[in-house]
Amino acid sequence: GGAGGGDAKRGVKEELEGKSGYMKQVLADREVYREMIEDLAKQIAAVRPVDMFQVQEFSGEVERRLTLLSDENMVLKGFPDFPLKRLESLREAVARRGELRKLQESLNPEGEKWITKSNMGEELQNVVERFEAAQPAIEWYQRAEPDLKRAFLNHHVPFDFSAVAATRHATVGLAAYSLRMVQTASERLHSASEEDQSKGRPQVLQLAQGTLKFAFRIHQFAGGFDAVTTQLFSSLHDVIEAMLEAQSREKEAKEKGGKEKDAPQ
Repeated sequence: GGAGGGDAKRGVKEELEGKSGYMKQVLADREVYREMIEDLAKQIAAVRPVDMFQVQEFSGEVERRLTLLSDENMVLKGFPDFPLKRLESLREAVARRGELRKLQESLNPEGEKWITKSNMGEELQNVVERFEAAQPAIEWYQRAEPDLKRAFLNHHVPFDFSAVAATRHATVGLAAYSLRMVQTASERLHSASEEDQSKGRPQVLQLAQGTLKFAFRIHQFAGGFDAVTTQLFSSLHDVIEAMLEAQSREKEAKEKGGKEKDAPQ
């Protein structure tokens, strides 16, 4: 019992010493960095950036200084006039811009973050998954835009909301990429022998029909296509029609051939 009691006392003592060591550091930071913190407070309250570039430049400077503190929240509690809400708004603008940039990168098949799959079926599926991963975030930004605008204006923080529209429009690039892929496959099929065309057509047709449906989803989501994607969509539609006709002719020829074989001699 006595040993256990001693352990408990020792544990409490160590905890208190740990806390007091931590608090000593916080209090020391408040003194050592007082001038810097008061100067930062004035700058954060007064700054009026005109664009996102200035927001990022200024925020970077602020962050470099605040990282000197042992515990930012606790140290700043000793400065009740510190403009924390404005600092939070600047930070949010930087974070939101970064998130939109990442979303745009994730939708760019030409980008260095894009890992191409080994076959066309898998790559088309990869494109669909990229779109579906980004869609909820883009929709959230579209819904939240009025509230975000208000909050940023409130703190005089400029934010370029055209980045939201640009991210939504980046999905059109995915449609064009998919349509081109299937168009190339259909051209290869068209230049193959009749026998190979007959063998390969069902798979290419299935991929083409799936891609056309996916492209239409993007058309609805992005609010339209650019001229190039419209042309690709239209020509893939014609390719599908031609493949369906070829399949139908083939089927008729087989049926006719079968009937002729079965006809009494």
